[in-house]
Amino acid sequence: MKRYTFITDYEDGILSTAKNILSDNLEQAEICWVNSIQFPYIGRASILNIKRMITAKEICPCRLKNIKGVSYIYMKVNGKRIESHIIEHKFSSHEENYEYIFVVLYRGGTFVRKVDATSPFDAMLFWAKYLSWHFYNKTEKSCIKKHISNSTPEQILEIEESVWNYQFNVLEYKMNIFIVQL
Repeated sequence: MKRYTFITDYEDGILSTAKNILSDNLEQAEICWVNSIQFPYIGRASILNIKRMITAKEICPCRLKNIKGVSYIYMKVNGKRIESHIIEHKFSSHEENYEYIFVVLYRGGTFVRKVDATSPFDAMLFWAKYLSWHFYNKTEKSCIKKHISNSTPEQILEIEESVWNYQFNVLEYKMNIFIVQL
């Protein structure tokens, strides 16, 4: 069996969830994920329709180009946006450093990056140190670095096995960081 983590965002941050799923393959994992969806305006009929579309390959995950093992699904259901990043875990190794995938939800965008570190907290410090100028302006970068440098490892909440979450406001926008250990 393989383990997949689904980081799902509903309507640009109104609700965000993380779910670990054990499955033989990605399509089975997607069906299990759909069964777990609990968002406003997404009822039983919508869930059945999403499952039908996945099975019929009308909705297919797209692999991210530069980050191996990460896929993406986007759909509109009843006029509501649902996007999910799917991380396929590899078998654990007993190395000193671990690989972490960051899925950052901020200002209606999703930013994904892989970091090598010894812990989720160290990974977050490294991620903050090298924020891309493409996605964050100077004021945002300063605010993010300040929040993260003043945080403690206890503030990163483990919400699933090997999945952590850290949330704070950057200026007037909510930043939601999911950290997944591969």
